[in-house]
Amino acid sequence: MAFDKTLPSNSTKIRNYPTVLTDNFAAIEEGDLTLVHWQVNFIERNAVPGAPPPANDPTRQDDTMILFSKQDSGGETELFFLDDRSPANNTQITENGALGSIATQISMDSFTFDSGTTTFNENNVINAHGAFASNGTATYVNACTVARASTGRYNVTFSAARANTNYSVTANANDNTGNSRACKIGSLTVNGFQIHVVNGDGSSRDAGCYFMVVGGF
Repeated sequence: MAFDKTLPSNSTKIRNYPTVLTDNFAAIEEGDLTLVHWQVNFIERNAVPGAPPPANDPTRQDDTMILFSKQDSGGETELFFLDDRSPANNTQITENGALGSIATQISMDSFTFDSGTTTFNENNVINAHGAFASNGTATYVNACTVARASTGRYNVTFSAARANTNYSVTANANDNTGNSRACKIGSLTVNGFQIHVVNGDGSSRDAGCYFMVVGGF
């Protein structure tokens, strides 16, 4: 039903009140397009006497998404939503004038910067990277593992297979001896690739490396 903020008026007959009120209540509950809010004001739940714990969060309800405001860990008023999962996900939407928060995970199809003339997706970001010592022991790795296959050859295996082999690898040998070393990339599959470290004369040489991967999705 349509929402009419002018009803009931002082001249509305009492016998018409039920119809007028139920029409407006239905428009509010059903989000009828005739109901247009100038703004929505959320009081921070920390300021509400007796707001239910824990941490002044609302109580989850099946088939319901709850939008509310409360203080974050820094004591500032921010926007949150609570979903209907059990246990519910309590997600912070804003932090200090920015969308999201340092604890909020964001899922997206793509993103743009500034004027939006260029759109980026999962093929435009580093999706695996790491470093390893000359014996193949990982110094750190993200979304992959490393193992030494033979002299100068190191197999990098993705934690999750790529959709295709349209990915690029950049690798640099950790060379602090003054020797000329280079990294060759080969054996690309959806499951991983090999880094081959060679000396200036083309001979294989064990050496630690740093690497990163872009694309493949």
